[in-house]
Amino acid sequence: MMRSKLFESRIQFRAPYNFGAAVEAAAKKEHTTVSEWLRRAAKKKLRESGIKLNKPKGSAEVGAF
Repeated sequence: MMRSKLFESRIQFRAPYNFGAAVEAAAKKEHTTVSEWLRRAAKKKLRESGIKLNKPKGSAEVGAF
């Protein structure tokens, strides 16, 4: 399996019971992966908190940040 160089960091966290199933259901409803759904949710919350994500140099990926 080839991994994307765009997403080099891995974050793990503890979640309450049934959290995983709820995220899976939300991702499926939006026709996306769990990882992408979580990235979008985290990015939205970061923007709401006034935190800006800087685009890595040389990144041609649109919408990744």
